[in-house]
Formats: sequence, C-alpha cells, structure tokens
Amino acid sequence: MRFLETITALFLVAFLLLGCHRQNAATGKADTTAQAAEKLEPTPYSKEFESGPLKIRLALDRTHLRLDEVIQLELEVWAPEEYSVELPKLESGLEQFRWEPVSLSTPELQDGGLLHYSRKILLEPLLIVDKTAVRPMEVKFAAADKAGGETKHYALSTDEVEITVEMPPEEYWNNLTVDTALSEKPVEQLERKVRWWPCAVAGGLLLVVLLVIVLLRRRRVKAVELPPPIPPQDIALEELRRLVEAHLVEQGDFMGFYNAIQGILRRYIEARFDIHAPERTTEEFLDELRGSRSPIGKHQKLLERFLTHCDLVRFAKHTPEKQEIQATFDACKQFIIENQ
Repeated sequence: MRFLETITALFLVAFLLLGCHRQNAATGKADTTAQAAEKLEPTPYSKEFESGPLKIRLALDRTHLRLDEVIQLELEVWAPEEYSVELPKLESGLEQFRWEPVSLSTPELQDGGLLHYSRKILLEPLLIVDKTAVRPMEVKFAAADKAGGETKHYALSTDEVEITVEMPPEEYWNNLTVDTALSEKPVEQLERKVRWWPCAVAGGLLLVVLLVIVLLRRRRVKAVELPPPIPPQDIALEELRRLVEAHLVEQGDFMGFYNAIQGILRRYIEARFDIHAPERTTEEFLDELRGSRSPIGKHQKLLERFLTHCDLVRFAKHTPEKQEIQATFDACKQFIIENQ
C-alpha cells in the first residue's frame, strides 16, 4: 500500500513540475523556507525548588519537539541523612506521554551530609499535535522530631511544564503556489481555446497536498531502543553493595548506615509488592501487615525486628554493636533474596 502511494506521489509531483515550470524560482524559495522551518530549537528546561535543607530539581532536555522526537527528563533530590525520602511514582505527571526509565540511581552521600537521589526517564509524546504538559511531581520527606516528638512530614512539588508538539509549520503550506495566470484570460478567449492543463495542475497539486497530509499523519513515532526495566531485587542488591563500599560503619556514621539500609528495604518493598512503605511510619507499616493478607505477612517478625532496631539507632541514638550491624545487614539481604 505504501509503495502505491509513493508511486502516485512521484507521478503527481512530476506532472506538477511539468505544468508549473514558470514558477521554479518561487517553488525553490518555498522549499528552502520549509526545510529551515524543520529545525526546531530544543528549548531545555531546568528549575530548582527548595525548602530549608530540602531541595529538588526538574530538568528536561527539550520542551519544543516533533512527534518523532523524545524528551529526556531528570528528577534530582537532595536531603539530609536523617530524612526519609519518597520519590513520586514513575508515571506521576507523565499521563500525556509514553515513558521508560533510563536510570534509577541509588542514593549517594555527598558533602555536607546530604543524600542525593536521581532518576532519568525518556518520554515519547502521544499522537497529539498541540500543547501538552509534564504535570507537577511531588516529593515527600519525613523526619523524626529531635525532641522525641512525632514524625514530621514535608513535601516539595515541581511546576507544570508546558510542552509543544508540532507537525510541519503553517509556512510549509502557505508557500505552495498555484499558477493562476491562465485562469485570468478573458471568457471569450477561453471559449475559443480551452486549456485543460491548468485545471489538471491545480487538481494534481491538491492531490499532492492531501497525500502529504495523509503520509505525515500515518508516520509512526521512531522506535526508541530502551533497555529492559531493572528488576527490583537487582537494584536493591546493588544498593547494598554500594552501601558496603561507602564504609559508613568504619567511619562511625551509624545513623547514615541505618538511614540508608532501611531506605533500601522500604524502596524494595514498594517496587516489588506495590506497598507504599516509604510514606508510613514503622508502626503504621507493621499494623498494615498484621491486619491484612499481605504477601509479605509471613515475614512480619523479621521486618518488625529489622525496622525497630533501625529506629533505635536513628531516633533513640542507640550505638549498635558490630554483631547487631551484621545481623541487620544479613536480615535485609535475606529478605530481598527470598522474595525476588
């Protein structure tokens, strides 16, 4: 079917060129204008949002694109070690796009005691030729009151970012010209000698324009070769490996170690079982396991010991023994391996 359309288009273009030989200069100018219009400025976007020690940044490599192009989105978060962080769901704010994660990095400890979180996602616009948008994304934080009070919750949200998706611009169609000189002949002269080819040229031109519109509408978005999603257990085990390489225990940073390891387990539970553990306190999370048919209910006692011990170090300033640290690490790794 596409072959027949191509042959038809070539025939009509050849016929059009034969009938419009007097307009070569104007046509060349229109082609040049159309080709120049195809080059779009990417217009990248980057904005930071802060509240106290908490900061997030949203970046897009382009906000103006064609249907056959893609956008790379990056969301970064910085928070002190004593804060637990809940990133938005991958699909949050991306309802107008097909999306695929490219990079889901593990938290990295930076200078000043800040943990850095980062994720990168490729976005393909849906077949909508108009304005669309990346909706606001909300990052949630939680930290225990240093005076021993209740856990305090915070949130930072990004702005809505308008995205422009285009088909060929209006200039492309405006610069298509039709030779109307012959149609301005007096009626008497037309009656004596009827010229059929101006009508054929006009009809051929109309068919070419319609054919171009049809072909452009049927053009599929270029396939983007994306890596397969990383299994949750692989992400969690890689985070454990990096945690060991950070040597936080050897440096005496017990709070940093326990913040990181409980975060690893909570994120794994969310990704593997769709249980939103990061946004709950330890008591709320354990209460849910006791009163439901959760797939991880059989591990309730293991998780209770693990999370309670982490809270003792994080909030009660308990100094763990070497055996306790090793047991905590082994419990986390055992849970991940047994539930992959």
